Amino acid sequence: MLMKSSKLLKLKFKHQLLMLFMALLTGTTMVSAQELTINGTVVDESGVPLAGANIVEKNTTHGAQTDFDGNFSLKTSSNAVLVVSYFVSFPKNQTTFKTKK
Repeated sequence: MLMKSSKLLKLKFKHQLLMLFMALLTGTTMVSAQELTINGTVVDESGVPLAGANIVEKNTTHGAQTDFDGNFSLKTSSNAVLVVSYFVSFPKNQTTFKTKK
């Protein structure tokens, strides 16, 4: 009788471990589904592209820098607040992006 309960206990443990693994796997898929890629161009007030501007998602380490034509691509969360900075003489701008459903 003791052997049967020991086997049953091991089987329950394996089943619970498998369920935990599946839950973690599903959770990471849901988190990655909330990311999006933002492509854009940073320009000054007169419409001239700004090469070398920094775009950073607020409160994260996700960031990008514009190319020679002011273009950038950045993977962010769906409710990202982007902070754009360009040298010291330009003020920082914050822009909030929301996804369209």
